[in-house]
Amino acid sequence: MGNQSLLSEKDAKQRIDKDQWKQLKEIWKLLAGDLKAELDTHKADVLLYIVMKDPDFPRYNTAKLHERAQQIHSDFQGYVEKHQLQYGGKKERWGYVYLKLLDSTSNNALSWREFVGGWGIATSGTLEEKSQACFKLIDFDKDGFLSRDDIYGFLASLKSVNGKLLYDVDDTWTDEMKLQQKELREKLERQVDEIFKEFNTARDGRISQSEYLSLVKKLGFSSELFLFQDPKN
Repeated sequence: MGNQSLLSEKDAKQRIDKDQWKQLKEIWKLLAGDLKAELDTHKADVLLYIVMKDPDFPRYNTAKLHERAQQIHSDFQGYVEKHQLQYGGKKERWGYVYLKLLDSTSNNALSWREFVGGWGIATSGTLEEKSQACFKLIDFDKDGFLSRDDIYGFLASLKSVNGKLLYDVDDTWTDEMKLQQKELREKLERQVDEIFKEFNTARDGRISQSEYLSLVKKLGFSSELFLFQDPKN
């Protein structure tokens, strides 16, 4: 079954700027060879990093796209080490986490349709469409609800202590870092309590999609549980 939170290629093309659509096709063909091929997790990381985290991407010409893709390929191991998140209780690559949002067939690969279907929502989707996409990513166990563990785990993935993931404790952690970690974890627990107190109106200990949409409508771009940036900024 297809991912209903993604747009069809036809709908995505209607929403995405013509010049950007051309750019997206160009970088896809550069990494995949053609539009029918899929990207493995390695190449998906490169693609998602360039289009989502590189602020200069919209201004790249063909030569610059080639140069940037080759540069990230060559620096890939360092990139993987620096860009990780705590996802579903495990430390995962940043690109892998977002691949889980787009991978409608759950085959750990990214198709052109999945990519542009998600990109169309990211760049011009309605609040409801973006809410549905975010909900799917935060719902680690894919049961259709957000549990306390889902929300706490996702919020924790966004936090770090001196550049280290919140749960990535090893022998290099100082007592001061461990104290910061303890304080952060307690703060997150309180934040989760507040979310459930205000938005879990059914009082069943889990956030439904409609309750999450209410959260998004009230908090919008200021909420860490909503991944999209304000298009006005």
